[in-house]
This record gives sequence, C-alpha cells and structure tokens, in this order.
Amino acid sequence: MEFLGIGYQEVLLVLVLMLVVVGPQRMPQVAYQIGRAVREMQKYARAVRDEFSDEWQYLDSQAKEIRGEMDSASRDLADVRRSLRAETDKMDQELKAASAEVEATLPAVKPLAAGRAPSPLPNSNAAAKPTRAGATISTNGGAPKPLTLKAKEPAVANVDETAKTDDVPTQDEPARQTASTPPLVF
Repeated sequence: MEFLGIGYQEVLLVLVLMLVVVGPQRMPQVAYQIGRAVREMQKYARAVRDEFSDEWQYLDSQAKEIRGEMDSASRDLADVRRSLRAETDKMDQELKAASAEVEATLPAVKPLAAGRAPSPLPNSNAAAKPTRAGATISTNGGAPKPLTLKAKEPAVANVDETAKTDDVPTQDEPARQTASTPPLVF
C-alpha cells in the first residue's frame, strides 16, 4: 500500500535516517513534534473545509431565495399581463361600440370636389392655393406640401444634321458644344 507515492520501504528508510541523524534520545521529541504538526495541518484543513461548506450553504440559500423571488415576480407579471389584456379587450369593445354609434348618427359625408383641400376650420376660406403648376403652399397653418421641381426647357440651337449623328469630334474638327441638361429651377 502506498501513500502519496511513498511505499513502506521509503517510510522505513526515512525512519532509519532520522534515527541516525536525530539520535535515539531526541527521537521521541521529534516524533511528538511531527505528530503535533500533522494535527495542526488537519485542524487547518478541517477549518478550511468547514468554511467552504458554510459559504456553499450560504450561497445555496441565497440562490434559492433569489429563485423564489424571481418565480414570485414572474407570477405577478403574468397576473398584470392578464389584467392589462382584459382591460385592453374591454376598451377595444367600448371603442368599437362608440365608433359604430357615431357612424350610425352621422350623415354620410360627400366627397370633396377635385383640387380642393378640406379646411381644418369650419366655414373657413383659407384653403391651399396653387401658386404655380405642380406646387402648392398651405395658407391654413398646416404643413406645406412639397414643391415639385420643373426643368427649364432647353433653348433650340441651330445644329446641322451631321452634328446630331456624329458625336465624337475628329482631330481636324474643333470640339462642338453640346447642349447639356438644363439646370433645375425652383
């Protein structure tokens, strides 16, 4: 049988060497001190083991407590979710009933004539007025509609028919000015 890789023969050899080095008179004192040191080491090992055991039990109890709080919170959250869902369903039904009642009591609305915008104020003559083709500006306090951009019409240039088909200038011929895209006008 071996202990930490040390067999009986090695232990016997160490005892013989100790007897030779220490001597027979001091051998009981040294054995007592070695036994005392082993007991101290065992005591420290037990203290460390007990401390780790206590810490492990404390952490385990804290984990169980937190798990219980989380379960309680999730149950409370589920209850709140159910009550909110019931309230929203109830409000949805009330809104549907109210809108059906309003639709039943109001007369049918006639569609507006083309090109006229509805006025936010009753009997107001401040409707959006067109300022130029494709652009309107709101005068009733609402947000203005975006303006559309219109390109200027290009000026007609006197260009011969050969220039239209031959776009690449030759070395003999100077570069012709071609009509570029007209600039945008706001």
